[in-house]
Amino acid sequence: MALQDRNLATLIEGVAAVAGLLAGDLKGPGRQEAEATWQRFELELRAAPDSLPLADLTRRFRLNSFELRTVVLALASHIEPRMSQLVAKSSREVFARGVTIRLAVERFCTDPAERVTARRSFLPSSPLVRNRILTLGATEVGASEGLLSRRITLTTPTLRFVLRENELSESLAKLARLEFPEVSLFNVILDTEHLEQVRQLVENHRDYRRIISDWGFDKVLPYGRGLTFLFAGPPGTGKTLLAHALAAHVKRPILSLSAADIPEKEGVEKILGDLLTEATMRDGILLIDECEALLGRADKRKATAFKAVEEFEGIMVLVTNHPEALDEGVERRIMYHLPFEVPDNELRRQIWEVHLPPEVPLEGDIELDILANTYDFSGGTIKNAILFAVNLAIAKNPKAPHLTMELLEEGCTAQLRYALEELTVRTATKLRLKDIILPDKPRKKVKEIIAAGRNQATVLNTWGFGKKLVTGKGITCLFDGPPGTGKTLCAEIIAGEFSRPLYRINLPEVVSKYVGETEKNIKAIFQQAKISHAMLLFDEADSLFAARMAETKSSTDRYANMEVNLLLQEIERFPGVVILTTNFYGSLDKALIRRIQFRVTFEEPDEEGRHKIWQVLCPPETPLAEDVSFESLAKHFEMTGGMIKNALIRAAYMACEAGTSLTQAHLEESCLDEYQAAGKLARDPSKIPAAKLVIPDDAVVLPADWQDKGIPPELMMAARRAAVRSSGDGDADEDDGDGHGR
Repeated sequence: MALQDRNLATLIEGVAAVAGLLAGDLKGPGRQEAEATWQRFELELRAAPDSLPLADLTRRFRLNSFELRTVVLALASHIEPRMSQLVAKSSREVFARGVTIRLAVERFCTDPAERVTARRSFLPSSPLVRNRILTLGATEVGASEGLLSRRITLTTPTLRFVLRENELSESLAKLARLEFPEVSLFNVILDTEHLEQVRQLVENHRDYRRIISDWGFDKVLPYGRGLTFLFAGPPGTGKTLLAHALAAHVKRPILSLSAADIPEKEGVEKILGDLLTEATMRDGILLIDECEALLGRADKRKATAFKAVEEFEGIMVLVTNHPEALDEGVERRIMYHLPFEVPDNELRRQIWEVHLPPEVPLEGDIELDILANTYDFSGGTIKNAILFAVNLAIAKNPKAPHLTMELLEEGCTAQLRYALEELTVRTATKLRLKDIILPDKPRKKVKEIIAAGRNQATVLNTWGFGKKLVTGKGITCLFDGPPGTGKTLCAEIIAGEFSRPLYRINLPEVVSKYVGETEKNIKAIFQQAKISHAMLLFDEADSLFAARMAETKSSTDRYANMEVNLLLQEIERFPGVVILTTNFYGSLDKALIRRIQFRVTFEEPDEEGRHKIWQVLCPPETPLAEDVSFESLAKHFEMTGGMIKNALIRAAYMACEAGTSLTQAHLEESCLDEYQAAGKLARDPSKIPAAKLVIPDDAVVLPADWQDKGIPPELMMAARRAAVRSSGDGDADEDDGDGHGR
């Protein structure tokens, strides 16, 4: 017989037995036969397996014979409509429209002592009322007063459970889900000790409830007899997965909802009451996600939520990503607090193995160690990366898709979350190390940094250095040197070589005038950078990491020192790459310098370097005049790469506006403008290989030895610009002796 059919047959048999007890005289000839029929039914029911809901309910709540009869009586009209007539006929309450306590007491008890004892089954502490198996309605209008006149009604969760209807009520279904998980504990990657403790607690829960009752704890513990867990940790670390796996392990349903979905204006007491009743009836695990929405420090509903937690005698799992937001009272109501963390490399590898079933067609070498070591992902993110790769595989080859290492890496890249925009600026370049002009010494240092980043996971994990280091597992670099020498560009290039996002710290957004906000911002930056697998760039680090004041004269000084301390701690704990740049190495805090692994000093390029920079920065598409000589510009203008870039772009704008090719005159004028902006003097403008200066009549003619005579450089530059602008006149095409005509 199918389970559903057997369940229905059992219920019909029970209703028939109760009907026999309602009919006839209590002392009539048919009473003994009705009692015998009921006794046979009850014995069979108590011996039946838990797969029959009524048998499970009877055993779980340790119902006595009278309480079981009352439950079947309240159920009767839902099974056999004609039972309503029999109930009305048997009731002494003239106005009764259902089952009353008086009816149950009078028809199921044969002497006064039994009736007095039976009344206790309807007290608040009784199994029927405390576990919300039934509800007691108001006394009927016109009926006799007192407990006996109150109506008995099965709660909707009880009725649905007994009838094997695995659905929630319409109102509750809008907020919660009833599931019957099949996920195995094998899929949960957690340290063995914690997993074993949690498993034992859940496995032994029914015995635990029975024993605390037998040992008298019910009398001394009016509330808080349930098993309440707190699973706390970052998103995607397996909190809800463990709850579902535990439910599957003990073959129980799980009833889950997010506390954030509970409307603030609706009655939270009724919603929680319905949830607890459903979970109690089905002996399921109650999972409340984002529990800080109800149990937060400032939430006005926390008193109601605490009451629900205390009253529930089943298994409750509270889940949060923000344990710091919970009210202090939560801790007193938790039996077991299990913290979750982002898994280390070894656990991540196990998660990759679990999430790649043996049926998956793999092509080529799949290096799970590389994936685990490179991407600091939680279990949930690893799952998403694999599923994303599956979609890529289908798009690539719909008829015969397969996973490759390349697709899995693309899936990982797609999971990187960039939540740093408020406090940082994302920067990127398509350039690589081969595209930047650097002297041999700094180039060698930069290559070392790139090599360190590529081999970081192997050195820390495979070679075991990670076990020896508590802090300092990341890569911290300092780039110092004059402005415009390529420090920031080099940081962008390193990020490009690593295929990682680079975020430049936006100092005005990070530093706040409000106490505690700066520290909060700093922690958020490093936390998000770790999740996003991002590199951090502290440009002009001297403004944040200036030497701390030994003697603090004000609260501002103290807070400034605290901020530097926190930054140093976060840098030391950060497992990724941090690059700091400064134009003033000497002003940096010594504690920061001690934490630097790689220092690269950038110097202004020499003549050969400048020549290469001019050549590299000028695009091949640019129309150059025949007179352009990058070699000459490099010789006569001692400029950094940044200055050369600015001069080149400014000259290009000038040429484009004039409708001509880019000429040497445009470039020289731009170089002089850059010199003026930088407060520098041209070494000897008279030897710059330009055409003969054409000075307007109203201009001041300056001698060749203008520098020796103390003529202000601003005047010389103005004259030079005037000469360049006049170079289109008749005699401007004469050769100046160097072979460069205008």
